[in-house]
Amino acid sequence: MVRSPGQRRPANCTDIAPPDIPSSHIAVFDAETQTWSLQEDHRGETVYDTTTGNQVYISDLGPLPENVTSVSPGGGYKKWDSKAQVWMNDEAAEAAARLREAEGTKNRLLQIASEKIAPLQDAVDLDKATNKEKASLLAWRKYRVQDR
Repeated sequence: MVRSPGQRRPANCTDIAPPDIPSSHIAVFDAETQTWSLQEDHRGETVYDTTTGNQVYISDLGPLPENVTSVSPGGGYKKWDSKAQVWMNDEAAEAAARLREAEGTKNRLLQIASEKIAPLQDAVDLDKATNKEKASLLAWRKYRVQDR
């Protein structure tokens, strides 16, 4: 760059050429020491937290955090095997999730049964129930207590 006498460089500019930049790096100029340095640049890369399997957004320069990998966990219940550097099926987590799901389904079905029983029980208590309603009440009550 040729400058006229008295002409100054724009702010944050230098005449010092940057070094060759390898992939996944960026050249950073230190204005104080007037030198370039290379820093790892993983911004925009897709990486995953090895503890949770969640995707991690990298926004800073520098090396990747210790607890991330570029290997996608895929779907399902996975846990990171740090020795093999692979995601493994987490059978315990899958079983726990299935149990929670089954308990939720059971609770919803019991709630439905209780909602069906309440008006039928009122009819019986008030001596207003038909034989069909009495039979229905008995069936719902049996359903509610079976295989608890």
